[in-house]
Amino acid sequence: LDKLNMLGSSISISVSNRMVTVELRSTAETFDKTAALLKLMLTEPTFDASELKRIKSTLKNELEDARENSKMHAELGLRNALWGNTDRRHSPTIDQLAGSIGNIGKKELDSNLKSFRQSFWQITFGGSNEQAKKFEKIANSVQMKVTEVKIQPQVLLNKPARTVFHEIPSRQNIDFAIGASLPLSIHDADFPALTMGIAILGKWGGFAGRLMSTVREKEGLTYSIYARAENFYRSEHGQWRIFTFFAPEKALQGVTSTLREITSIFKKGVTESELAAFKRIVKTQELLSHDSLVGYTGKIHGYHVLGLSPNEIDSLLKKQDELTVAEVNAAVKKYLNPKTLTVSA
Repeated sequence: LDKLNMLGSSISISVSNRMVTVELRSTAETFDKTAALLKLMLTEPTFDASELKRIKSTLKNELEDARENSKMHAELGLRNALWGNTDRRHSPTIDQLAGSIGNIGKKELDSNLKSFRQSFWQITFGGSNEQAKKFEKIANSVQMKVTEVKIQPQVLLNKPARTVFHEIPSRQNIDFAIGASLPLSIHDADFPALTMGIAILGKWGGFAGRLMSTVREKEGLTYSIYARAENFYRSEHGQWRIFTFFAPEKALQGVTSTLREITSIFKKGVTESELAAFKRIVKTQELLSHDSLVGYTGKIHGYHVLGLSPNEIDSLLKKQDELTVAEVNAAVKKYLNPKTLTVSA
């Protein structure tokens, strides 16, 4: 990491929904040295005993901090209520994670690194064709499997709507995750229309969605309230979720207002003017993403991981721009029934 930093390069690794993402950045001038350092990390790690001890201590402290993360607990409470404990989206408890750290040593890490390296990888590269070919050679040399895999559709759990509560006495506000599983994949014809309807309800980021204009601006019950479809992967089903928070004395009123807006869009649908406005928003954001190589590479990688080819990405964006009110409202009516919602707080 020190050598990477001295080159002006960076690497970050994140884990979400049991999937690992490695993001590597460098300038064109330092690309060769940066790629060589990545190869070294993947093939010849030392796993020094003192370093492992420090890392374990750091991880345990981070897990203790996570006990107070009410937003995380709300989201995990919803996800675990929707998906069974054999599903990749189901998350272990903090106690389970903390208890497993002590059993990990150099032998386990060596074994896991080999499995990690030889897993199915998807690589999205932003740069010149010449650099891309060099990186492909490195991927092959460390036995990264960059090949297609078939994912069987996840059997949707037919769980009733419910409420899930996790008590964190130190928190002043109450974080909420409100949502339901969705019996469709990203390849289904309804997907573009449904995601547009969810954006109109509570577009993630900004102030455009109905929930922000009513629950926040008109009623002043929260600072942030957004909605999105998530946890889709290839042919697997996903879910939709609203994220927000309320002060304890405003919580009942806030949830009631949120459910009112969901019920309204479910029963009455969206309007022509709303759809036209959100088409412009989505199209403008798509164009702006092209201005940043890092941002655009990340966006294309997200589509790539979901199993969409370049032609399918173009087709999806074209379909979003051609959606009719009837198509959006049919999808909203089919999938956003408020009676199916689970509330996790």
